Amino acid sequence: MENRLTATRLLPPNEPSDEPLFGQRPRFYIPVTKPTFTWILLGCNIAVFIITFLYGVIEFDNRNFLSNVLPTLIIFGAKVNQLIAQGQVWRLLTATFLHADILHLLFNLYALSALGYHVEGYLGHGRFLVIYFIAGLWGSFAGHAVSPEISVGASGAIFEQGGATAALFRCHPEDLVV
Repeated sequence: MENRLTATRLLPPNEPSDEPLFGQRPRFYIPVTKPTFTWILLGCNIAVFIITFLYGVIEFDNRNFLSNVLPTLIIFGAKVNQLIAQGQVWRLLTATFLHADILHLLFNLYALSALGYHVEGYLGHGRFLVIYFIAGLWGSFAGHAVSPEISVGASGAIFEQGGATAALFRCHPEDLVV
């Protein structure tokens, strides 16, 4: 059963409220869903990092992963402007699942878990995924347009989760309970 949120208390479905119906601004109730796809995306980012780490160590026969980061990330789909210009536009999406090092991964995982939890809970699974992937693609596209550097990371998608959270609080501040 879904719950409805008000600014003051949590109401189970079909329970009457003691608040007056007339003479007051209508209440906007937000259904809260479990953040399923937030956890799936967290798992995907971790899995891709482990795969790229192991590939870099095994393929280049070197125990120092730091010297193999760039070639490994390029193989797995980093944003490389020359390759995107040659038709490998899929790199705009794959770059959002790659991370250069463990700190980069941990920061993005923390931000996604903190922001994605609320965005998916308030907007639902479909809207959350649309926001995440479109923002990730636009972040990669903007990076492609303004920077010739090779880049990876989900920062564009995660910053947009912050933007979606800010928009929710701006549009419905009295209806959101954190």
